[in-house]
This record gives sequence, C-alpha cells and structure tokens, in this order.
Amino acid sequence: MQGFERVDRQLLDTEALAGHLIPAGSMFAFLAAHRAEVFPDADYADLFAPPGFGRPSVPATRMAAVMTLQTLHDFSDRETAEAVRFDVRWKVACGLALVLGVTDPAPPLSYPTRFFVWNLVLAWIPVFFAAGFAGVRQRVWLIPLGLAWLAFLPNAPYLMTDLVHLGSSVELWRHVMQYAVAAWTGIVLGVVSMRLVHQRITREFGAEAGWTAVVVSVGLCAIGVVIGRFQRWNSWDLLTHPDAVAASTFDWVRSPLAYVQPTGVALAVGAFFGLAYLTLWSLWPSPEPARV
Repeated sequence: MQGFERVDRQLLDTEALAGHLIPAGSMFAFLAAHRAEVFPDADYADLFAPPGFGRPSVPATRMAAVMTLQTLHDFSDRETAEAVRFDVRWKVACGLALVLGVTDPAPPLSYPTRFFVWNLVLAWIPVFFAAGFAGVRQRVWLIPLGLAWLAFLPNAPYLMTDLVHLGSSVELWRHVMQYAVAAWTGIVLGVVSMRLVHQRITREFGAEAGWTAVVVSVGLCAIGVVIGRFQRWNSWDLLTHPDAVAASTFDWVRSPLAYVQPTGVALAVGAFFGLAYLTLWSLWPSPEPARV
C-alpha cells in the first residue's frame, strides 16, 4: 500500500541539522521545501493497493525527488544510490535522516546488506522451533511450537526470492554467488526444520499424518513467501496485523489468475521446496526398527 512521509521531524533529520548548508535557490533547497507540492501523493494513489493491503511503500514524494535529481545529474542507478546514502544535499532534498536506517528505510534503488543478513537470521528461527517441537516431551506444547514453526517457515525459502535484487553491475558475479549461497542455505534450513517436524508427527500420529503435514506445510509455506515478497508482510505481522494479512491473502487466493506473477512464484517455490525436501529425505537413513 502507499506510504507517506511523516509530518513531524525525524530523529537526526538532515534538513534540521544541516539544512542551512544547502545553497538557497538550488534544486536541493527547492525539493526540500516543495517536493510535497510538486509531487502530491494523490497523483500516485492509483499505483498502490488499497490501505491495509501490504506494508507501506517508500513515499512517492521521496522517490520522485530522487528520480528528479538522478535525471538532473545524469546519474546511473548505482551513482544515485550512493548519492542518497552519502550526499547530505540529497538527504535534505529527499527528507531523509542523516544516518539511514535509524528512523527511515534504506535508500531507494539500493538493497542493503543488513536486510540480507536479517533475512538469513530469520531463516534460522524455524529450525529452533522445529528442534523444540521434536524434543518437547509434553504433547500440549506441540500445537504452539508447531504453529510458531509454520509461521516462520516461509522465511527459509523466501531467501530464493532475494535473487530479484540482482542487477547489472561490475559486482554482478559476486552478488550471484552471495544470493545463490543464501538461497541454498535457506532451502537447507527449511528442509532440516521440516524433517524434524515430520519425524515427530510420524512418531506420534503415524506416517500418513506425517506426510499430510509435509504437503500442507509446503503449500502454506509457498503462500507465505508470496505474502512476504509481493504484499510485504512478515511473520511478526501475523500477530500485529492479522486482519490485514488475512484480507490481502484471501483477496489473492480468491482470484489467483488475476495475480499471475504471485501465483506463478507460489507454484514455483512450492514445487522447488517440495522437491528439495523429497530429495534430501531420500538421502537420510531410515530409522532403525526398535529392538525387542
């Protein structure tokens, strides 16, 4: 959904701290003072989903200011991202904080490493819940641990979709290796956590229940990846905004062919994750029968 700039001053607001250094009459000063008038939010409302569907975007006024300065200086996307991150004049013109990431999102046109690392951290969470699920002795804990595992499971295969951030640059091959390793790590973590859950359910309720749980989990996991990638929800939003998450998800599920790209990604993620689990499951040694 559409995001908007805050009316109040942000912590470490660049304009408040260094606005007096910007030459009067410059494009930087003009955008700092009038970007909301030149690029009103209402002009971009049709580009976004209705309120309550997904997480707020980068404000359109801020993106328009960045694109204006990029055109004026004839910068490439990479040069623009660096200017937004390091040039005080650009920060003032776009209404950003002096230290990006403190009170505002990362600069447009850039995919920061800190989010990449955070996604890796999130991919480990289902493993810990699965380990608890597999080792807990009292059955009463299986339901909360299982639900927590299922809520965070999409974070593991979600790393595959980070490949969308690849772009043409001199560092392309380094990024290819970086994202490929992370994607494989996410798949392995997801498979390991599902194996732990699968074994416990099979032990408690039988093989049929175990495989049913695997199939259902893979399907829900694919839906969760789409919710995160396209609707920009995360696992925490299931607790903080359950109604909005459910509404946006049901809107897609009711008309999957109206949203071809998310549906295609869900099918691809589900198929790949399911095949990855079957492949690694076939390589795991079968448990030895209990001795009498």
